[in-house]
Amino acid sequence: MSNRIKPIAVVIIIIVFLLAGCSQKEANQNDQSTDNTYNNPIDAFFIPRIESSPAEAERRDLQDTYRSVWKSEYKNVIVWLTSKCQYQADIDKLAQYTVGVEELITSARAVMLSEWLNVYDKPPDSPDRNSWGNGTRSGLNQIAGEIYRNSAILLIEHCEGYEYRDIDYSQERYE
Repeated sequence: MSNRIKPIAVVIIIIVFLLAGCSQKEANQNDQSTDNTYNNPIDAFFIPRIESSPAEAERRDLQDTYRSVWKSEYKNVIVWLTSKCQYQADIDKLAQYTVGVEELITSARAVMLSEWLNVYDKPPDSPDRNSWGNGTRSGLNQIAGEIYRNSAILLIEHCEGYEYRDIDYSQERYE
């Protein structure tokens, strides 16, 4: 990665984590009120189903699909913004933003995997650090979906004119 892109990636990482904190604050406020609504149709569909799923396999499928749907929505936001760009420099900024988002997902997955497996006392090349199953994979996919969500919502809320796709989320499947 060039030295020019690194500061941008750091800024994106900070912004996404700040948004995650704001989202958690809003979620906590919603939990305390009688109105438990979401600010977007994707979370409104998936989050209640993920949280209330009685079967582990169903919950994992929902977590995996959640990531796929948010990744798709994120890509649509980038395409929409790119279509507004008149200059290559602006298109390049969006490309750098996407690189930062993908790097954050990679970093977050690594950190969360170490935390969930509680392998801080194991050497990095230990087989114990790579011993995990579908539930962990799906949990990591949900985190990736949350990063795509936060990155997309940052752009959606600060750019006028974007509308979420009108699709039946129950028909979406994990890619």
